[in-house]
Amino acid sequence: MAEQATFGLWTIIVNIPVKPCKALLESIEACHGLLRFQGRSPAIAFGDHLRHRVACGLRFLLLGDAMKILVCGGRGYDDFAKVFNTLDQYQDRYGPLTIIQGAAKTGADKWAREWTYRQSKVTLIDVPATSSDLSHPARRIKKRADGVLYDAAAEPRRNAEMLDEKPDIVLAFPGGKGTADMTKRAKAAGIPVIAIE
Repeated sequence: MAEQATFGLWTIIVNIPVKPCKALLESIEACHGLLRFQGRSPAIAFGDHLRHRVACGLRFLLLGDAMKILVCGGRGYDDFAKVFNTLDQYQDRYGPLTIIQGAAKTGADKWAREWTYRQSKVTLIDVPATSSDLSHPARRIKKRADGVLYDAAAEPRRNAEMLDEKPDIVLAFPGGKGTADMTKRAKAAGIPVIAIE
């Protein structure tokens, strides 16, 4: 059977005589030296974002894996249409998705969660910040204006936990310090960050 994948300006036709498997990607790696399979996704080789996109596209096309997208953005971000349209485009291109987000009640997290509720073949991973839990060993206790104590280290810790879910890309909608921390951590981990304006 022939499958077609489009990556930017490239269209790749792949003839697949047998069920695709991890060995097929390893064969691609051996032949071309472009991809490194690490059990979750082909990693960026030489920091080349285009190679990462091609590698991820091949993985989704050949293995049928769901693309893992980490969505982050400000709590005040209210352009739900932008979030919905962006996720629609990724689903149209890559098929079923897994959405990872920080479970905030408002903003980009909320809209990503709302989008997943409207889809039939999307997995949602909530990774909430537990700022009210003051017992964590790495806590940094501060007091809000209303006098309530909270753990200021909960959100950066949550950002690290979201990266533990091994996203393929990060879609960063406009936000503040928390979004900046998330994108900085993702870039340091070699995960492509797409800034959505």
